[in-house]
Amino acid sequence: MADVILIVDENPGIQRSLKRFLTQNGYLVITTGKVQNAIRLINQALLSLVILDVKMPFNDRIEFIHTIKKSDSSLPMIVMTAYPTSFSRKMALKYGIDAYVTKPFEPEEILQYIRQLLPNREKLAECC
Repeated sequence: MADVILIVDENPGIQRSLKRFLTQNGYLVITTGKVQNAIRLINQALLSLVILDVKMPFNDRIEFIHTIKKSDSSLPMIVMTAYPTSFSRKMALKYGIDAYVTKPFEPEEILQYIRQLLPNREKLAECC
C-alpha cells in the first residue's frame, strides 16, 4: 500500500509539480490550497505525511500546526517557506515540525526528507 502525502499550498503550480514528482516516485498525493480542506482531510484520510506552506492566506500557521498535531501527533510534517525570517528553522523545531525547506527548492530535497521520515516504505517494497 502506497503512502499518502497531503500537500497544502495555495500555489497551484507547486501543488502540480510536487504531486507529479512524488507520484512518479510511488506516492499517492492529495493537494489542497485551503486550510479548511486540509483540516478535513487530516481528520478523514489515512495520511502518511503532510507537506505544508506555512505562509497560507487567512491562516494562523501556529494554530494550524497545533490542529494537525492534535489530530495525529505522530503524523510527520515538512514545512515549506519562501520567508525564512518569518518562520525560522528554530520555530519549526519548537512546534514539532520534522523537516524544513526554503523555497525555491529541488523536489529531490523533499523526496530525501520523505524517505527519512517514512523509512518503512522501502523496506516493505523490498520484502513484497
